[in-house]
Amino acid sequence: MNKEIINIVGDSNIQYINSKNPVLVAKQLKTILSESCSKYNCLISPMGTKPQIFGLYLYWATNPTNTSLIYNAPLRHNDLFYSEGIGKTWILPTEIDSKKE
Repeated sequence: MNKEIINIVGDSNIQYINSKNPVLVAKQLKTILSESCSKYNCLISPMGTKPQIFGLYLYWATNPTNTSLIYNAPLRHNDLFYSEGIGKTWILPTEIDSKKE
């Protein structure tokens, strides 16, 4: 499905976002979407890493106007890559310092 979307959108319109730092994700989304979301309604479906999803929430919590989140639910899990049990615990940055933007 991603291949089909990329073919429609085009490689030159793909933008990459940090996968480990939620604060950077929120800042990158603000930069990427600031013009679009002021003109249009933006629908975002988080399908990335857990820190990316948390960063998306940080963005949405500080920029809720014209932005909606749509969550997906897989029809089935890929057992080879499905996590089980408790792994490492990460402490992630959560504060967006608007003075540094």
